[in-house]
Amino acid sequence: MGSSPPNKPPKQPRKVSRIFTFLKPTKREERQLEPSMPEQQTVDKSEHGNIATIVEAVLESNPSGSRDVTKMTGSPELGLLSQQSTGISVKAVVDDARDTSLLPSTNDEVEQPLRCLRPEEYTIGWLCPLEIEIRAALAMLDETHQSLKTQPSGDKNSYHLGRIGGHNVVIVRPYKTGNVSAAMTITSMRTTFTRVGDLLLVGIGGGVPSTPSSDSAFGRVRLGDVVVGTRDDKVPGAIQYDNGKAVDGKFVCTDYLRDPSERFQIALQHLALKREEALQAPRRSDPLQQNLQRLMAVHVQKRWRKKFGFPGRSKDLLFSSTSTHIELAPKQPICDKCDRGALIKQKYDDDEYDPHDVEVQDDYITVHRGIVASGGVIFKDAAQRDAMVKNLGVKNILCFDTEAAGAVMGLPGLVIRGISDYCDAHKPKEDVWHGYAAATAAAYARQLLLYTPAMSGEYIPKSFVETYQEDVANKDLSALYKWLDLPHPLNASNQHKFLREERVNGTGYHFLRNTQFTKWMDFGDVDWAERLLFCFGEPGAGKSFICSLVIDELHDRSDKPLIAYMYCNYRERRKQNIVAILGNLILQLLRACDDSSTDSVRHYMLEWHKLQRRKYVKLESMMFTDVLLVLWEVLTRTSKRVFFCVDALDECDHETQIGLLKALTTVVQASNVAIFVTSRPTLRQLVLNHFGVGRSLNFLQLRAAREDIELYVNVRIDADPLKGYNPRPMDDNLRMEILEKLVSNAEGIFLLPALQIASILEGVNIRQRRKLLKETSNTLTDTFTIMMERVKSQNPQLVALATQTLQWLTLGREILKVEDLQNALAIDSKLSRSCRC
Repeated sequence: MGSSPPNKPPKQPRKVSRIFTFLKPTKREERQLEPSMPEQQTVDKSEHGNIATIVEAVLESNPSGSRDVTKMTGSPELGLLSQQSTGISVKAVVDDARDTSLLPSTNDEVEQPLRCLRPEEYTIGWLCPLEIEIRAALAMLDETHQSLKTQPSGDKNSYHLGRIGGHNVVIVRPYKTGNVSAAMTITSMRTTFTRVGDLLLVGIGGGVPSTPSSDSAFGRVRLGDVVVGTRDDKVPGAIQYDNGKAVDGKFVCTDYLRDPSERFQIALQHLALKREEALQAPRRSDPLQQNLQRLMAVHVQKRWRKKFGFPGRSKDLLFSSTSTHIELAPKQPICDKCDRGALIKQKYDDDEYDPHDVEVQDDYITVHRGIVASGGVIFKDAAQRDAMVKNLGVKNILCFDTEAAGAVMGLPGLVIRGISDYCDAHKPKEDVWHGYAAATAAAYARQLLLYTPAMSGEYIPKSFVETYQEDVANKDLSALYKWLDLPHPLNASNQHKFLREERVNGTGYHFLRNTQFTKWMDFGDVDWAERLLFCFGEPGAGKSFICSLVIDELHDRSDKPLIAYMYCNYRERRKQNIVAILGNLILQLLRACDDSSTDSVRHYMLEWHKLQRRKYVKLESMMFTDVLLVLWEVLTRTSKRVFFCVDALDECDHETQIGLLKALTTVVQASNVAIFVTSRPTLRQLVLNHFGVGRSLNFLQLRAAREDIELYVNVRIDADPLKGYNPRPMDDNLRMEILEKLVSNAEGIFLLPALQIASILEGVNIRQRRKLLKETSNTLTDTFTIMMERVKSQNPQLVALATQTLQWLTLGREILKVEDLQNALAIDSKLSRSCRC
């Protein structure tokens, strides 16, 4: 009896991951493919190459799509794709398959990782108040960078980073429109991106067609045109129209904003000349149109391509200022019932233009250069628009906006506006021109940056951190840094960073426009007394903030001077002796010597330090005159301008005050040195006695300006932590009451409204805040008394804790860190006394 064959075990299915089934077909599938492939095609068995070859072979060999691609590739997705039209490309198939997250990218198509740069490598700021403006700006980038992994705690902005030409650009959007939010956004941005020195404010604005453009052959502004804020005669390119004074019954604008940097002004002229040449060329072309094509690219969503497209000249309707607008239903044509007899014909390309006849897009974007007026009013009335232009008494106002005043107060800035309406009642509700106007403004900004030369090393600049790390690698230089900074580091840079973060952007710029200050900063071959500027102010007038603003202004200068500064503090008197201060000033100058023009300074200091080390001499043991001599030698070995800034001279002890005055008298004898000093008025007589009563000196009185106080209070109210509560603890009437009362109380003292607004915002509803407002006083003494009374009205344990905290803060010999204060408050004073017994 024959044995029966053993039962064969059931055939196990192959355990192959689905993704590898796509990438590598089986031998059977390869054999099925071979007969139908042309001879020149072979299956690429590499990991990333065979899927494209398989699909291409299947589609070419069987255009009708009858062959089952699903069986061949194991991919139902590719099987569906094979049933589509024969015009489909291999790349499209692979790309669509990859979108299912089942196929990895090929080596050639792997998306390159975004570059991640340090904050100090960005030098251009780009501010866009609206979402559509942000989208237009992002399309202008040549390269997109990774977002920052960390930001300072006080910076709540969200940034888009990238590169245009040779410039690394920071694009940011304020949390809402308006000058105050723009100022807060720029303030926060500068705490993170410390090397941003130029600002572009790019977006839409309202045109002023009643003012013919003085420099354009195209006459008045029209929708879709670009207006660039540029200086006209003595008026800068941007003015704040709601800040001024009444003179002889007429309003006079007094707040002119900062001019753009010199390189932007030169680039403006260069770009204008190149565009004129392109206009006159046989094949007329405009580089701005090429930039606009970036917004029409395939990767831009269709709905956004439509928004950025040219609306057509039939929707560019300019009515006379006396014309009345008639509201219609949303779907009816724009101004269909308005008086068409009031339409103003406009001159375009030397031809009279009928707005109903032309739908084609212009091949040349018109750019006007003139004045941009900024303020808090949105004009929707042509008569009010024309009346405002007339009352301002400024020629060539071409545009109104609501952000320029807050944005360009903090940085040298350029305002670029695409015209989206005429500031009249005929503005269409659907904002059909917003997209195109934002696009033309962004296109011009991009082209301007391409014509703006990057500063030496700007594309990948060497940061201060890198410079310092290189110095540390040099042991001699590292030892010199430590020698100058010991035993008590003064950390002036930390105090400056704190003041810069606390300072509200836009405040203090009335001081920078002061004639006496500008003359001091731009000194030439003048007597040494004219290079000394003493600024006196009462307690709380904002002297330290002004000093920090001056230091930042000096850092922004194009000639890159050497800057050293010191913030004196009465709590630091033991550390801030004259020798330590001079040593720290030398250290700051030495660290700022980062180019070949200052090599002799480093060489001298290294040789001098070697000599001191051989003698085992420490800085604190040196004589004042010896350190002063070293500082003098440093100054005489550089051709750069050198600025010294000393804040709160009155807070030093008397011996240090005399020593500093002697040192300043000595170093100012160098023709490349200028000195800025702030103090309370109590030192005025000491300064006069030191330099000689009959000597002509530069004295300047510091007082908080009304507009600075208003801006500060507005910023604090906008940052109210309770603003999201319901019911709201703030309304427009209360805001106006607060502004009026605090500004009148201040009388030039900045500290007073700063304390009072903090107290008022502690109220949880409008009634409480109005009550706290009524309790405010116009003196610091009364304000402190009211604050102490509130402290004493609390729980006894909290009163004791507050009293102890104030004692440690006011009577401590040094400035306490938070951890030190916590430890001090945790100590039982009775127990410590018993332990000593």
